[in-house]
Amino acid sequence: LLFTGNVGYVDGAYVPGSLRFDINGDGVMNSVDEKLRIPRLAKLTWGVGANYGIPLAVGNELDMRVNFNHRDDAAFNDNNRGVLNSVNMLDASATLSLWGERLSVGLFGKNLTNQVMEGNESPFAGAVYSGVVGSTDPRVFGSYRPLVKGRVYGLELNYRFDAGGAPR
Repeated sequence: LLFTGNVGYVDGAYVPGSLRFDINGDGVMNSVDEKLRIPRLAKLTWGVGANYGIPLAVGNELDMRVNFNHRDDAAFNDNNRGVLNSVNMLDASATLSLWGERLSVGLFGKNLTNQVMEGNESPFAGAVYSGVVGSTDPRVFGSYRPLVKGRVYGLELNYRFDAGGAPR
């Protein structure tokens, strides 16, 4: 039985006077820019997991794993108009290995909580996409948010052939 865990905490911020350009797009480089969140920097991430291997008959084994991971929300782009949601991911698997791992059959599930997770968040560059031509209000621009796959179940079957075909 093996337990795993991880914790990450980052309290990132721009150093006053370090920015070289206006990142919020208001035409002025000032302290407002320095107070923005650093893109793709989740403040807190953590995870726990367990792996349990059960020897069965000689050369056979059952391996079971479960992992849970959390990531806080994060700004996606420099001006912080795009946001990546916080997510909680649960993955699990069970694999039966037979004949000295020559044959394995595994069941797995990924994103078992069916969390919505963005692959990225890209606000549109202009209001033309929202139908409000000429608007400079960032709330009407809209965005492009491709999503990562939802809940996935699977069955995996592997058979390993040895070079020469001799049994192990």
